[in-house]
Amino acid sequence: MAKMYPGMGDGIRGKIDGISIYKMKGVDRPVVRRSSGHSRAKQKRDPRLDLFCRAGKEFGGRSVIVGHLNWALRLHKCCRDHNVTAPLNGILSSVQVLDGEGDLGERSIFLSQHKEYVKGYSLNRTNPFDSVVTLSPQCSINRETLTATLRIPALIPNVNFFPSMRSPFYRFIATMTAVPDVVWKNGRYVSVFDKERSFADADSYTNWFSLLEGSPTQEIVLSSNDTPPNENYTLVVTVGVCYGILKTLDEVEMLPYGGSGKILEVG
Repeated sequence: MAKMYPGMGDGIRGKIDGISIYKMKGVDRPVVRRSSGHSRAKQKRDPRLDLFCRAGKEFGGRSVIVGHLNWALRLHKCCRDHNVTAPLNGILSSVQVLDGEGDLGERSIFLSQHKEYVKGYSLNRTNPFDSVVTLSPQCSINRETLTATLRIPALIPNVNFFPSMRSPFYRFIATMTAVPDVVWKNGRYVSVFDKERSFADADSYTNWFSLLEGSPTQEIVLSSNDTPPNENYTLVVTVGVCYGILKTLDEVEMLPYGGSGKILEVG
C-alpha cells in the first residue's frame, strides 16, 4: 500500500496498482518503476528461464560479498553521495567471470586474487576524495600482523586541500576490515568465513581541525588481534573526510552529509 508523506517534495512512496515509488540517495526525484518478474514456480519448471535463474544466483552471490564491503564502509555514510551497492555489484561481476572452474550460476567471487578491482573505488560522484585532498594519503598493509598504517600529509586550505563544505571543522575517518571471498557450496553462496559476519575490524577518528587553518601530518595505525580462519580474504582500508559544526562551546557535531571518501588500499 502506498503512503502519502507530508512536506514539500515527499509525495507518495510505496506500491500502488503494480507500480513502486521510492526515493534513492543521489537522485533528487522519486523513482517510479513497474513491478515485474517471474514467479518462483515458473522459474523452476520453465526451461526457457534457465539462464535467467543462473544469472540470478550469481547476482545473489555478489550481494553476499557486497554486504561485507558495505560493512567495511560502515562509518563512511557521511562521506557517500549515492548508493554504492549497485556499482560495487557491477564491479564484482567482472571478478566473478574470472572463475574458470565453476559453471554459470555457481561461479565464485575470489576477490583476494583480484584485489585491484576495488582499490580506489570512490564513494562520491561529485566532490571525490582526490579532488578534495589532492595529495593522497599513503597506506601500507601488513597481512601477517593485520595492521594498516596511513600517513595523511599536512593539509593547507586552497593549496592541497579543497573542502566541499564551508563548515568550521573537519576530520578524517579510517577503517580496516577483512572481506572474505564468496564461494558456491552445498547449493548456495557462502562466505569462506562461515558464520563470521566481520573480521579484523578496526577504525579510527582524527581530532577535529579548523577548516581555515588546515592540519599537520598525521599517522593512523589500524590493527586487529583476530586470528585469520584462512587466507581467502582481502584487507580493505578506507579513508574519508567529514565536516562538523559547533554543538556547544567545547563539542563538535559531525554533519551526516557532505563528506568524501574512497577505498584507499587493499591487501
